[in-house]
Amino acid sequence: MKYTSFLMLFGLLSLQAIAQGAPQTSYVNEQGAPFSGLYHMSNDANVLVYSANVENGILNGVITYFDADGRIDQVGHYSKGLKEGKWEQYNDQGRLIGEAFYAAGQKHGIWSVWDDNGNKRYHMVYDQGNKVDVWKVYDENQILVSEKIYKK
Repeated sequence: MKYTSFLMLFGLLSLQAIAQGAPQTSYVNEQGAPFSGLYHMSNDANVLVYSANVENGILNGVITYFDADGRIDQVGHYSKGLKEGKWEQYNDQGRLIGEAFYAAGQKHGIWSVWDDNGNKRYHMVYDQGNKVDVWKVYDENQILVSEKIYKK
């Protein structure tokens, strides 16, 4: 069940972002003009929630989410306000546990989830937001326990 939780959290990055304080849709400076630069968002306890590159008021570049202890939780990229390219999720020890890809804001490419021991547990493939190809689930010994074929 623990790994299903990883998959659900990783597969629903937007829900996790909401829980952490989702990025704003537009960023402005003190004068109300579109902000450009590195934006830092902290919670009420002054703990850094995320740090993002912003250009002309919209997310454009790297965004890094932090957990409550200040460790990197996720790193991703935006292009003109849309998720783009590789997104990574890390555990409390800094080990990569999830990797996803986006194109123009849609899930696109191979998504992978590993357990805390570095064993691959899930292999998923998206094409412009649609589930495609063979999806695989592995047990803790990396033995294939299920697979499902998706056609576009």
